[in-house]
Amino acid sequence: MTGWLKKGTLLGGSKMAGNWREALDLPEDVVDELPRGYDVIGSVVIIRMPEHLAAYKDEVGEALIAKVPQAETAAVDWGVEGTVRARAIEVIGGKQTLLTEQKENGCRLLVDVGTCYYSPRLAGERARVADQVAEDERVLDMYAGVGP
Repeated sequence: MTGWLKKGTLLGGSKMAGNWREALDLPEDVVDELPRGYDVIGSVVIIRMPEHLAAYKDEVGEALIAKVPQAETAAVDWGVEGTVRARAIEVIGGKQTLLTEQKENGCRLLVDVGTCYYSPRLAGERARVADQVAEDERVLDMYAGVGP
């Protein structure tokens, strides 16, 4: 076991659910600056963290893998960049893949979070809009991304 995980955090075995920040053995002021929340897309957990804390990204990645039950890959979203406003996603723990299967509203979506934008927070809104479509209607969404 590595030195920066607190006792009680299991690696390689079953995961203990709970506050992922409790798994870190970092200075309190650093932990206080880390976000409490994260997004889970399939088996990928994504967190936004301040750039000045980048030196702790490996520890953050391992803590997320240890504490988020469905997480196989941990990644950090460094924000949008470039003319097409793509998200800068970096794997920081677990498997080195950003390709995952997301289940939403009875659909299975194959999502590469490294190349396309997808937010699980919009699932309810997508379901609300889909419920308004009549049986014989056709809908064209030219910018549907992965197609939810």
